Amino acid sequence: MRILLVSLFYEHDFGGAELVARRARALLQAAGWEVDVLCLAGGRSLGDKGFYRLTVPAWRRLGEQWFKRSILFLPGPGLDRHLLSAAKKQIDLANYEGVFCPDFNAIVLASELAGVAECPLALWLQENLPRRLDRLNIRSVAAPLIQRLLEKREPDWRQAIGECDAVACVSDFTREQGMVFAEGSRQFSTLYPPLDEVLEKAQPSPPRCDGPARLLFLGRLSLEKGVDLLLDAHAQMHEEATLTLAGLEGPLTDEMRSAADRDERVRLLPPVSPSEVPVLINEHEIVCAPSRVEESLCRTALEGRLMERLVVASDRGAIPEVLSDYPLAYTMDVGADAGAFSMVLDKAVAGRRELDADEREAEKNFLKRFAPDAFAGRIAGMLGG
Repeated sequence: MRILLVSLFYEHDFGGAELVARRARALLQAAGWEVDVLCLAGGRSLGDKGFYRLTVPAWRRLGEQWFKRSILFLPGPGLDRHLLSAAKKQIDLANYEGVFCPDFNAIVLASELAGVAECPLALWLQENLPRRLDRLNIRSVAAPLIQRLLEKREPDWRQAIGECDAVACVSDFTREQGMVFAEGSRQFSTLYPPLDEVLEKAQPSPPRCDGPARLLFLGRLSLEKGVDLLLDAHAQMHEEATLTLAGLEGPLTDEMRSAADRDERVRLLPPVSPSEVPVLINEHEIVCAPSRVEESLCRTALEGRLMERLVVASDRGAIPEVLSDYPLAYTMDVGADAGAFSMVLDKAVAGRRELDADEREAEKNFLKRFAPDAFAGRIAGMLGG
């Protein structure tokens, strides 16, 4: 098939959603598909052939980092018309047999493009719906206005979902949330994201079970990821432990840098590439994912499980699903204070161990749901191929 993949932040390094979109394209291409990409300009160029890049007004670009993705789409229809017009000038839509959208931010645009092309539209949902204000990092007097703009946008999103030929979600939790948001207009399926090649080939090393524990945080340095709570909890631990903070820069970067300067047990690393993640996890015994928001999947918790590490994570969203039946998982109520969190960390440190042979065999069955083998076939089915 020849399809158009619509993912506006495909070339931006905002987080796991973009990595998943890139992996999806690579797998589809490996299966013999022609996959062109429609995305926003301004990111890290990943090639020229098969890429179409759209520009947005300068005032919207100024808000990209602060509001992450969502600021671009709050007013709605005006930007929709702008992006659709720009796309039609660049792309001959008659050339495509389907439109694949792994980016909910782009679903209205993708729906309009599929309508013009008169071809099937498949949405792969990586966001929890309805969107919550705390996912936008908004802590200002503008919050009520932003909330009203989001509410005005919801009918457009529901209409676009209703026009999809198929909708799949990255977890059962996200599927349930999506069906509630869509108000029963259609059935959703679950399609777990395929493992990338680095994680597929990664080999866990035996964890160190004595001496000071080594804790690792991977993720955006922001309130919604709970890194501030982890820092406070680490300071209150009774067990000896170091803490490494690695991931994408965010609103709390300066605060985390100051903490690392004050406390020699805390280390702040620059952003790490996906290829470096397994090596970094192997250097630690405990992976922490104290997210305050309802994660649609939680890549960090999954990576910790894949590398057979102890995982201490919140009980929000799809995290319990990702850690289901994992014997090295410790979940916590992220609404608790740092003192309660530190007790969970102490318990994890005291309980350090390896998986036994039976547990390791059981993990193979769990990981089958993330196998990349059948991914292209599932997408083909969603597009009627």
